[in-house]
Amino acid sequence: MDKIFAALFFSLLTACVSQNPPNTPQITQNPPLPANPTNNPNFPENTATPANYLAWKEDFINRAIAHNISPKTVHQLMDSAVEKHSVSSSDKNQAEFVKSIWEYVEGALSQARINNGRAKLASVKQVTASSPVPAEIVAAIWGIESGYGANTGNIKLADSLGTLAYEGRRRKFAEEQLIALMQLLDSGDLDWQPLTGSWAGGMGDTQFIPATWQQFGVDANGDGRRNAWTTSDALASTANYLAKSGWIRGVAPIYEVQIPQKFDYSLIGAKKTCEQWRQLGLNILDTSFNPQAEAILWLPAGINGPKLLQTKNFSVIKVYNHSDNYALAVSLLARAIGGGSAKFNTDWPRGEGKLSRSQIAQIQTRLTQLGFDTKGNDGVAGTNTRRAFSNWQKANGQIPDGFMSPRSAAPLLR
Repeated sequence: MDKIFAALFFSLLTACVSQNPPNTPQITQNPPLPANPTNNPNFPENTATPANYLAWKEDFINRAIAHNISPKTVHQLMDSAVEKHSVSSSDKNQAEFVKSIWEYVEGALSQARINNGRAKLASVKQVTASSPVPAEIVAAIWGIESGYGANTGNIKLADSLGTLAYEGRRRKFAEEQLIALMQLLDSGDLDWQPLTGSWAGGMGDTQFIPATWQQFGVDANGDGRRNAWTTSDALASTANYLAKSGWIRGVAPIYEVQIPQKFDYSLIGAKKTCEQWRQLGLNILDTSFNPQAEAILWLPAGINGPKLLQTKNFSVIKVYNHSDNYALAVSLLARAIGGGSAKFNTDWPRGEGKLSRSQIAQIQTRLTQLGFDTKGNDGVAGTNTRRAFSNWQKANGQIPDGFMSPRSAAPLLR
């Protein structure tokens, strides 16, 4: 789980009125995390390109031992580690970034997943009762990450993280996860079995990566260990991670809105309180919302798709997986688990074609050439690319919704 960089629902909130009523709850939140926390800030990095996987592994073993990790633990974990080409392939084709947003979201919202989440909600509430994070959110993450524990991954963590480290794109990240994994083994928190997980190094029911588990893992069942493969520990740790990442009690991650006919679309991406958005003419469709909550206007599929307000809690979900698609899927699944609808009032613009990764890279290159810097041309339409595209739209007489499709980006593909 890269996922924690790493996360989507809700207990929807207090009654909507034109002015704040006397009983409107005040916005409170947990202190934010320190910037870029790491448990191994001094682990020596080797930036040289290794000749092959075995050369990387030998060098890493030597650096791990020099970092005061038990030689027995280092060799027991790493000696049998092998390169997995499937890991490299998965890293380059993450579903969050290669599917359209509605394909990804609807793929995550199967009726079976919703029903299973509803069946397990009571047990999640028992574990997370003291947390400001709604049990529906934790249940949704559990469902998306591992199918409620049914699929926690079958790749040896030493293989997956070792492959990610060797290929180099995320070497520092992957090596720090391996060091954290060894420290967790030495501390007795984790057993040597199963030590399998996802291609990205996610562990257990809610797919924590080792360094994040080291920092936020909770011993919920009182056995003296923080075990990612123990369901109660995993669920409590997910709630703890989101709470300490700044979760705001009483605020939903998203609110669907309707936009008035005459609207200043340059406000897309702006942050205002829900009450300020309402005064600008937005009709917030959810039956309850907190007027004090700050939110960003987001059109995930352009002007012809759903129009949403993203609150701080949407960003908190993304600590699990830094993808808007993921956060939206979690948000909608949580809402459905809680008895609400998994669909928006406005449907997705399914007639819009989908851009290939090579086309997105071409658009990124062209935008940068035209002075709209996308900060790279990796073929992934992330925040920088959408912002650059929105600025290009505005400069060329389009509504700057930031939604890239074969139609809206046609001039950049010629």
